Amino acid sequence: MKIILVVLIAVLLSSCGTSPASPTSFLKDPWKMEEGRNLQLMWKAPNAHVGNYTKFAFKPVGVTYMRRLGWWDKKNATSYQENDIFPGFDSGDNRKVAVEAAKIFDYEIRQAFLNDPQKDVRLVPHTFVDNETLLMEVQIIELVPIKKYLPSMGSVKGGSMAIEGKVFNGGTGELLMMFSDRRIENHPKTEMTGKLQRYSQVKPLSKEWCTFFARLANTGMRAN
Repeated sequence: MKIILVVLIAVLLSSCGTSPASPTSFLKDPWKMEEGRNLQLMWKAPNAHVGNYTKFAFKPVGVTYMRRLGWWDKKNATSYQENDIFPGFDSGDNRKVAVEAAKIFDYEIRQAFLNDPQKDVRLVPHTFVDNETLLMEVQIIELVPIKKYLPSMGSVKGGSMAIEGKVFNGGTGELLMMFSDRRIENHPKTEMTGKLQRYSQVKPLSKEWCTFFARLANTGMRAN
C-alpha cells in the first residue's frame, strides 16, 4: 500500500509544472517581481539597460538562505535498498552538498563567459568593480535530490534546484535587477562520483543559468 501511494504521488508531482520557490529574505521587496521569459520571476529597474557596462563580476555563490530538506524531499524508495545507485548521501542534510554545488556554479560562470560568442563584456574579480561593471550575487535557496521511486522499474524524478539573485551597478551599488528561478533536471545521470550523485542535476542546471547570465551581460541586460 505504501509503495502504491508513493507511485501515485510521484505521478502527480511529475505531471505538475515547476512553480517558483517561495522568496527568502535575501531579496528586498520580492513582491515587485513579475513573470519573466527566461527566469520565472524577475524585476528590472527602468534604467537597467542604461550605461556602458564592459565588465561583469560575480560574487561567490552563497548558501546562507538555503532551506533544509522537508519530509517529502527526504523520502526516497532507494533509501531502503542496499544496492542504492546513489551512494554517499545523508538523506537528512543537503547543506554540505550545497557548498560543493556553489563551487560548480562558480566554475560554470567562468566557462560561460569564455564560451559566449559575443564576448563584449569581460569577467573580472568581484573585488575590482566600478561604474562599468555589472555585479551579480546569487544564493542557492533550494536543493532537492533525485527521487528514484521503484528501482526495478527505473522510475526516476529529476532533482530540483532554486536560486535567487541580484544585479548591481558595481560602482554605485544601485540595484538593477533581482530574480528567482527554480528548475528540474529530468534526465539525471548516475556516472558522477561522490556526494553529488544524488544531485547530478547541479551541473547541467548551473550551466543553463550561467550561459544565460553571460548572454544577459553581453546583450546589455536585454536578454530577458
